[in-house]
Amino acid sequence: MKENETVFYLYYDWIDDLDENLSGAEAWEVVKALCAYHRSGANPVELVEGAPRIAVALMFHQIKRREEKQEKRAEAGRQGGNAKANGSKP
Repeated sequence: MKENETVFYLYYDWIDDLDENLSGAEAWEVVKALCAYHRSGANPVELVEGAPRIAVALMFHQIKRREEKQEKRAEAGRQGGNAKANGSKP
């Protein structure tokens, strides 16, 4: 999570998964929990229970991987290079 960040990625295939497996109210719980993470850093998995918790956990792992990848790329850019896919230094 970045300071003053106002957006995050919500993957289209997540919508299908939420529609197929959760009620509208449960899906909304998932979205609110992910927003809470991006607003305050709260662990979204701890904010929901039951079936929504499983969805949030899976989505949160993907969000964290994306954030780690973005941070590696940003750090490489700060050092004057590009991050390589295999994690080696530029």
